[in-house]
Parts: sequence; structure tokens; C-alpha cells
Amino acid sequence: MNIDELFKKRLLFFFTSFIFIVIVTISSSYAIKENVDKGKVINNENIEIVFENNQDDVHYSEYPLSYEQGIKLSPSNLIRVINNGSDDKRYDIYIRGDETTSSLDINKVYYSIDGREPRNLGSDITNAVYSGLLAGNEEKVINIKVWAASELIDNNDQGKELDLHFLVIEDDI
Repeated sequence: MNIDELFKKRLLFFFTSFIFIVIVTISSSYAIKENVDKGKVINNENIEIVFENNQDDVHYSEYPLSYEQGIKLSPSNLIRVINNGSDDKRYDIYIRGDETTSSLDINKVYYSIDGREPRNLGSDITNAVYSGLLAGNEEKVINIKVWAASELIDNNDQGKELDLHFLVIEDDI
């Protein structure tokens, strides 16, 4: 095997590898874009709920935050509610958690809707955290932030986690 043949083989390998990498990069970028754009969709009778974070799990700050920090620093949970019907529809958004021994007490968690005044989740656990009314063929995006309250956390809470989920229920008017 002379140097020209070796050079040709290496050049062919280089171009084949380069084309393969470009195809994989474009394909994966497209797949990620499609997945992010759609979000997780739940269809009720007339209302469509799109969780922009791709799941109904509540995203929250990894570390406890103060009242003021939570509004600014906790991650957003965007929920798009779409009324596909022609009639007005009422809906309620709940935040539910699993009550296990490794779960943080729900009374030590704050939430804020669309940047409004934070509230303690424990005071609203049996009630909806948000209620809305959509006219026919209308949509609304709700931004919900959730965080563990640093001023309410003590040493007994170390190692405990939050396992919260959104629940959206369509109500009759």
C-alpha cells in the first residue's frame, strides 16, 4: 500500500465521518426542537392543557429560597390552557403532592402565580391555586413558580424532597 492509497482511504474516512456527524447533529437538533415546542399535552373534553416543561411535574428551586428570592429565582412552570370549543369554560389548577415520610411538609412551600404575591401552598392544598375562565377559542398562559421557604425549613427537613404535580380540572359554568 503506497502513500497515495493510504491518503485516499483516510480522506474517504474523514468525509464519511464528517457527513455522518452533520446528519446526526441536524437530526437530534430537529428532534429536540420538536419535543420542546410541543410540550406535554392533555386533552379534556373541550380544554387542552399544554405543560411547556413537557411534564405535569412541578419544577421548583433545588435549594430553599426566601420569600423575595423565590419570586425572582425559582424556575417557571408554564401552563397553556386552550379552549377549543365555542362555549365559555371554567378551569381550576391544583398542585398535589405525595405524602410520604421523605416528603417535605407542604406548609413549608410557597407558590406565586404570574408574579403575584406568594402564598403558602399548605393553606391552599384542598383548594385550587388558580381558577380561570376562557371564552370560546381562547387561550391563556399561566406562569407558576414554586419553592421551599428557607425561613420555614429546619434541621428536621434535611434530605426531604418535594414531589408535586399539577392537576387541571375543567368545570361546568
